[in-house]
Amino acid sequence: MNFSHLYDYSHIRFILTSLALLALLLVIIEIGYRAGKRHAKRNVENSALDIGTIQAAILGLLGLLLAFTYSSASTRMETRKQMIVSEANDIGTAFLRADLLPEPQRSALRNALRDYANTRIIEDDVAADPEKSRAAIANSEAILSRLWPIATDLAATGTRPFTPADALVLQSLNAVIDTHSSRLAAGRDHLPPAILALLLFVAFISVGISGYACGLAGHHNLLLTTMLALLITAVMLTIADLDSPHAGLLRASQQSLRDLTSSLNTTQPH
Repeated sequence: MNFSHLYDYSHIRFILTSLALLALLLVIIEIGYRAGKRHAKRNVENSALDIGTIQAAILGLLGLLLAFTYSSASTRMETRKQMIVSEANDIGTAFLRADLLPEPQRSALRNALRDYANTRIIEDDVAADPEKSRAAIANSEAILSRLWPIATDLAATGTRPFTPADALVLQSLNAVIDTHSSRLAAGRDHLPPAILALLLFVAFISVGISGYACGLAGHHNLLLTTMLALLITAVMLTIADLDSPHAGLLRASQQSLRDLTSSLNTTQPH
């Protein structure tokens, strides 16, 4: 198994972000603990009761936010995966239906679809670089613009009447074009920044109050508070990873497109 991709820039940045978030949560817990310890002598029993109620409510709110945000990010990830599979299926169908056309349109369309499929595999280094990503998309769209004119060339030349077979070819090309747009939209669909900001804010308040409660109780349970910070960090970074299609450790598999291009590149012309 090749682990070299774990050391590219996006993964290193992701790991550093994880460590920074964990450290920040631990610092906030310590600040809360020191503040609670300073106020421990002021009506300890009522303060502990009040802070316990508030702590439970805010941790419950954090749990709900994490659950809903994780669900939303996971749904976006599944949509991106499905778009890749759908695109591979649509290109494959259009390639097969190209056989319904006479020459030279048949070979021209098959070659264009083969070229197009090869551009739809976005490697990690390309996806992580905005300029390379835009260039790759522009290249795909340039080839995509060649498909429709090839299929409609028969009708334009008037060499033979338009047939139901031609309609099937055009239908499959239309699906390829639509899926291209859908995949781009799915890749650009992210969680709203306001939601992520709210999640961070509630997480900071939650761990701060947990540290404050420990200070009021006069006992700093370092193991439990560290585990709390670790769990919150793990879930929040998993959400961020799911929401980012081209960075982090979780990526939508492009194996269906790889299998398709391998098949198309080995297909012999008729």
